[in-house]
Amino acid sequence: MKKLLVQHLRPGMVVARTVYSLSGTPLLKAGIILNQAYIDHLHQKGVPALYIKDEQDDFEVELEAEAEDVVSEETRLKGLVTVKEVMGSIKQVMEGRRARFHGVNEVKVQSLANEIVDQILSHRDLAVNLSDIRGKDEYNYAHSIQVGILSIMTGMTLGYDQNRLRDLGIGAILHDIGKVRVAESIVNKQVPLTPQEYEIMKRHPEYGFDIIRQQTDFSILSAHVAFQHHERFNGNGYPRGIKAEEIHEYGRIVAVVDAYDALTCDRPFRTAYLPHEAVEMLMGAGNFMFDFKVVRAFVDNIALYPVGTLVELSDGFRGMVIAASRKNNARPKVRLFWDPLGARLTPPTDIDLLDKPNLVITKVYNSSQEVPQAARS
Repeated sequence: MKKLLVQHLRPGMVVARTVYSLSGTPLLKAGIILNQAYIDHLHQKGVPALYIKDEQDDFEVELEAEAEDVVSEETRLKGLVTVKEVMGSIKQVMEGRRARFHGVNEVKVQSLANEIVDQILSHRDLAVNLSDIRGKDEYNYAHSIQVGILSIMTGMTLGYDQNRLRDLGIGAILHDIGKVRVAESIVNKQVPLTPQEYEIMKRHPEYGFDIIRQQTDFSILSAHVAFQHHERFNGNGYPRGIKAEEIHEYGRIVAVVDAYDALTCDRPFRTAYLPHEAVEMLMGAGNFMFDFKVVRAFVDNIALYPVGTLVELSDGFRGMVIAASRKNNARPKVRLFWDPLGARLTPPTDIDLLDKPNLVITKVYNSSQEVPQAARS
């Protein structure tokens, strides 16, 4: 299984993971053979990428086990719907069509946060192996759920108990709720914001704090996540320009996660960075833009080379990552398909980089690249 940008899909490829709409209905089910009409439909829906089965792309291999996700697809979809409902209800409050104290379904948000916490605690050894496939219509909702998941995982690494994980999770899931008070033309703009638009967008942390703190069942610390997730460790963030320990640790966690998820998501104006590239950026900004302790805790949960990633090793052999864990996320198991001269290995050879200290990954092929033709013979 590998992820390809929609523009690189070809008729005859087989869908590996079901693609869902925001309502939870499948756009394309796993196992469907792509034709041009399906590909055109994905373009129309603004779906940026797709997971496809390897055997239809000249790899002819069944992985021993597909990458297991830390949170189920069902819970992710439930989260998308919940965030959409919450933002919709806030808009109704703003328009005077609903009483303010009913602005957020607190029970549903708490239940979602608890469900995510429970699933993550039951998958302590798993790293985040798969990236979300997000259409333009659900980008903001999916971003909120992914930030919630990754923030809770980071809090777990930092030793948080379940109550703290829940409060952190609620704040992380709702960290961008203040965007409901920003014009949709700005929030959903498909090109970079102008300086004037950016100044308007910078108000959303304050709006979010105001919304969450009015919900009686939410901790004030959850509200501070929304308020502080754009503050920076060096004091150059917004809205207050506070720095270092002045920023609550929840806010420092979500600042890191929010940046990572934005970097690794395909956007209309740029292709997603690969996980190891985004991690390198975050590590380089540690104790400057971000708390380095938090960055390290976050990185422990990320598969730098997710299952399905095509890689080249320092000895010239090429292959695909078939397993990755939290124990050593920089040294996955790799199934080798081609030797340094491009000749096909029959049968393929599996190696564990943990057992090969002299080998390192020197090149990663992303979803916009093809393995060189010499290596596909």
